[in-house]
Amino acid sequence: MFQATRKLLSIDCGADQRLKLARLLAFCQEMSIKDLKDTGIGIENSLSQGLLWVIGKQRYVIHHLPLYDSTIYLTSWSGKTLKALFPRYCEIKDGTSICIEGVSIWSLIKKKSRHFVFASDYGIIIPEEKYGNELPFPNKLIPPKVKKKAILSADYSNCDLNGHLNNASYIDFILSLIPISFIKKNTIKTLEIDYEKEIKIGNKMPLFYGKHNNDYWFYNEYFTIKLGFEKMI
Repeated sequence: MFQATRKLLSIDCGADQRLKLARLLAFCQEMSIKDLKDTGIGIENSLSQGLLWVIGKQRYVIHHLPLYDSTIYLTSWSGKTLKALFPRYCEIKDGTSICIEGVSIWSLIKKKSRHFVFASDYGIIIPEEKYGNELPFPNKLIPPKVKKKAILSADYSNCDLNGHLNNASYIDFILSLIPISFIKKNTIKTLEIDYEKEIKIGNKMPLFYGKHNNDYWFYNEYFTIKLGFEKMI
C-alpha cells in the first residue's frame, strides 16, 4: 500500500479551480508505480527483463473534485491477481471525506513483441491487499452509436516512456471535444476507459464521439471512453 499527501497546485487544476481529470489519472498512475517500486517489482525491474507495465481498464467514481490549494490524501493498493491481470485501487480524500474512488487493471507485456505475459513466469508476484473500499471489477464498455468524428494524434509531447499515447493524454483531448456550455452546466461523476490497443507514437487515429442521454462517449478500435455527467442543481 502506498500513501501520500499533496497540496494541489495551479498546474493540477482547471478553469473551475478543481482537480483536472488528466492530473487525477497521472496521480493514480504514479502512486501505483511507487507502490510497485517499494515492493521491489517496479518499472526498473520490469524494464531490465524486457517488460512493460500497461493499463487495460480504468474506472473512477467522482463524488467531488478537490479544489485548488487544498490538501489531498492519496492511497493506492493492489487487489487479487487474476491470471495476467493486476487490479489496483486508489482513493483520494480532502480532509475526512472521500472525493474519488478508482480501480485500474494493469498487465505486463513484452517490450518487443507487445504480447501479454504471466508475471509469475518472471518471478514477479504481487500480494493482495485489503483496504475495504474496493470498487467492483470494471465491466466491458459497449458504446452507443454516435456520429461526430475527430482525429487523435499520438504526438511526441503526449507519449510516455512506453512509446505510446499516455493514458492521461486521452482525457485532455476528449474534454476539448465537449462544448464548454455543457461542461459549465454538468458535473463529471464517472470516468470509464477500456484500452483495446496501444496508439504508438506518430500515429493518428480517427474516433467517433457524441452525447448519449447525459453521458459523452468516445471510441474507435483502440479504446472506448465514457464520461458520466450529472446536471448541476
